[in-house]
Amino acid sequence: MDLAPLTLFLTENPRFREALEKIEKGRTLCVDGGSGQLFFAAALQRTGRPWVWIARSAESAKRWQSDLRVFGIEATYLPPVEILPYAGVSPEEELRNQRQQALSKILDKNFPLVTTAKALSLLVPSAESWAAARLRITPGDRLPPQLLIQQLVKLGFQPAAAVTEKGEFSRRGGVLDVFPPQLDSPVRIDWFDDEIESIKLFEIQSQRSLEKLDSLEVWPSRELIFPEEGWQNIAGSIEKASAAQGKRLRKQVLHQAAGNLESLTKAAVERFKTFQSFEGCEYYLPFFQELKSVFSYLPSETVLLWEDQAFILEQLISWQKEQLSLYEKRTKAGEAIELPRMLHLEPADVRRSADTFGQISFSGRTLDSFPLGSQPAPSFGNQFDQLADSASAWSKAGEKVLIASTQPHRAYAILDERHCHASYGSVLPEPGWKVGGVWIVRESLSSGFRWPELGLTVLTDSELFGWTKKNFNKREARRPSFAGNAFSSVTELKENDFVVHLKHGIGVYGGLKKLAIGEEEREYLLVTYHGDDKLYVPVDQIGLLHRYRGGVDSRPKVHKMGGVEWENLKRRVKKSVEIVAADLLKLYAERASQPGYSFPPDTIWQTEMEAAFPYQETVDQLRAIAETKQDMERERPTDRLICGDVGFGKTEVALRAVFKAIMAGKQVALLAPTTLLAQQHFQVFRDRFKPYPIECALLSRFRTPKETKEAISGLATGKIEFVVGTHRLLQKDVSFKDLGLLVIDEEHRFGVAHKERLKQLRHSVDVITMSATPIPRTLYLALSGARDMSLITTPPLNRHPIKTVVGPYDAEAIKTAILHELERDGQIFFLHNRVESIHAMAEEVGKLVPQARIAVAHGQMHESDLEDIMFAFLNREIDVLVTTTIIESGLDIPNANTIV
Repeated sequence: MDLAPLTLFLTENPRFREALEKIEKGRTLCVDGGSGQLFFAAALQRTGRPWVWIARSAESAKRWQSDLRVFGIEATYLPPVEILPYAGVSPEEELRNQRQQALSKILDKNFPLVTTAKALSLLVPSAESWAAARLRITPGDRLPPQLLIQQLVKLGFQPAAAVTEKGEFSRRGGVLDVFPPQLDSPVRIDWFDDEIESIKLFEIQSQRSLEKLDSLEVWPSRELIFPEEGWQNIAGSIEKASAAQGKRLRKQVLHQAAGNLESLTKAAVERFKTFQSFEGCEYYLPFFQELKSVFSYLPSETVLLWEDQAFILEQLISWQKEQLSLYEKRTKAGEAIELPRMLHLEPADVRRSADTFGQISFSGRTLDSFPLGSQPAPSFGNQFDQLADSASAWSKAGEKVLIASTQPHRAYAILDERHCHASYGSVLPEPGWKVGGVWIVRESLSSGFRWPELGLTVLTDSELFGWTKKNFNKREARRPSFAGNAFSSVTELKENDFVVHLKHGIGVYGGLKKLAIGEEEREYLLVTYHGDDKLYVPVDQIGLLHRYRGGVDSRPKVHKMGGVEWENLKRRVKKSVEIVAADLLKLYAERASQPGYSFPPDTIWQTEMEAAFPYQETVDQLRAIAETKQDMERERPTDRLICGDVGFGKTEVALRAVFKAIMAGKQVALLAPTTLLAQQHFQVFRDRFKPYPIECALLSRFRTPKETKEAISGLATGKIEFVVGTHRLLQKDVSFKDLGLLVIDEEHRFGVAHKERLKQLRHSVDVITMSATPIPRTLYLALSGARDMSLITTPPLNRHPIKTVVGPYDAEAIKTAILHELERDGQIFFLHNRVESIHAMAEEVGKLVPQARIAVAHGQMHESDLEDIMFAFLNREIDVLVTTTIIESGLDIPNANTIV
């Protein structure tokens, strides 16, 4: 359910109506208080005007988009370009598509809009330029496919064997697939001769049609729009500007810079002549078309809501100085042409543009603030007694207290255990009710608020537990193909690939073909065999084809359709498999004879704990979780390997298994190879388990002797239910009352003596092993079936691709990269793989960015000193870590997004 009914508390409030009246008269308000979300939602319902929320950062903007969705409002998000526009680097493809989609929605008057000041200050083609460049096609139009392809190339679309990403097109005879950036699904265009017969949306994986379209608008895939005519004027302007700049550089005796500029400009012009886009081509925007700010897209009646106008504009000034410094450096070095107009608005121009609209700034109490009476909700941080006391007091005073949590059953139990009555369900309080109370609903907001004048308090997981579930726009997760797997999508196939058909054997894939059978026309996968035999496989039967699994050094022998060779091969393989199966059967019989504990099905708390996972699970994660739980519920010992790349979510799989075991009354131990990794695991598990009555402990050198003694005693008596530790866990003085599950992280990093102790434990408890790089023996046992294995090959949803820039050592570029990361509150790895000069390099970095906190880490340091440094970096006490390749593997440092 959404929280839209809560806006009723505000729409009739006199102060709220007064604020809207002032906005109608063109006043700019500075509003104090904490509930921007409720104000925004109520204002949208009350006025019907276009509203734009300007956030402090991209992360804040995305949180607001998610919060508005909770109030039943779907906002458009216009992201900023993270890479500096003067760096000569193009925005990543996904970001570019998001911006194109957002701009199209703004022009179509699709509001509200959530964005940042940086996004608004970057200049874009004018609305008129977009309108002139858009293609509009309808069934019945006479438009030859080749002519449409030429137009798509001019709009920046790229040819592909099969369409999988926005901005791509693919032609197969009289069929053209294209993925416009403003749509969520690609489009298939069919021709009869030169006449467009049909336009349909289709699904990428299955290739099935979704719905017919009456018309299609195709937007440019980039903000750089190639003109239909007048190209010579553009080329002339670029060459003229380059010649004038080169002349000035030579006067300054900067001959090399002038030569660099001449080569750069010549290469760019040659590519533009053939409508080729290239890395950094957006830099040339001012030569191509009239540029305007996004402010020019907004209707005159638009209202701007600033998260904190003064802070944002101050940020913008600092950002602009970086832009100008980089622009001057690159033009002076001949690395960039001087532009006829800059690519961004100056902060003063942003302010002037904003002043043409009604404005509200949520920036805390000031002398000229307009008090609405709202305030941020207090944070309880797992202090549940204080939570229950406060909720009871507010309720008795007549306030309506709403708890919006992803763990409603646990929230209800917390209050009920402390004799605070609450109602749980789908009912929301109404402003006319005379009595107070506490209501609990299943929902996720980034933060809560108190509004005493309205008699309303909203609390979220952030106030209760200290964290909030992240709501993402779901997109389809893509996974790499593995040899031998059945194909699930046409996009996994390439022409001339070797494929295996279950009935006919090895053949060569010949592409997607269209055949008419009777009056029906369908698409088929062509597979050619020996003797030019051809097999047409219907697209919906793609599962009959498997990727050829064999050596890469030799070509396989292509079979003959209907021949006996494939059948003979299958018989030989079957006989070999029977021999292997007999050996495995004996092994499984020995394992099955060992009694195991059958864990009960999931509890309500298990469901809620999993629902509170801050991220969106991937398909592989969900499968691994299901497989692990199935193992645990069987009456035999579990021995499962969870294999996946770093950051792909192995820990979450283990965490859910741990919780399941604890809910069954068993103790759980997690074994980590290093002190630092154990500390991080402990923090992650403890924070997730805080809402529940679970006793957690840590055994490592970071614990005092007293804490270690208490933990060991608690494990022996059963008081401690979950423990994380290093090899200290394997010592003889550590015993458990009822150990039910052992989780091992990176087993290959333990010594021989430790592994012997692990073998003893494996006889009696369930074991889950996590590894990104399992040793061959472990992998062999898993692949042979002696150990069960779950593969996590799908990257997390909404993970951005890595942007890599290679160049000579450049102190200014290093400074820019570090400042850019610090500006978004991130951290930096500075890789310098020479121990003898690493401290001198750290001093050099310190001179470039004196405001940054810098430390050094390398392999010749004492182990405890190295762990202390990494622990400080993990806790964000260090901004830049100058390090060798000793960087600790397996650590999750999500705030470190830049490596220099």
